[in-house]
Amino acid sequence: MDRDEYANRLAEIAQELVVRVRDDDPEANLRWLTNTVRTHEERVHLLFVRPPPSRTTGRGTC
Repeated sequence: MDRDEYANRLAEIAQELVVRVRDDDPEANLRWLTNTVRTHEERVHLLFVRPPPSRTTGRGTC
């Protein structure tokens, strides 16, 4: 997996996590996250993923 594919994968996970944090309990989120992002290093990388640009502003949404 190249760098862009890896970043895109993490961005997709981040978007799913946003929904889960809003809708699910913390324990379920932790189980999902540790099953989806297997290594500590990947979880750290997830902290630095930029959201996709907003269609209206051209900037990230967070």
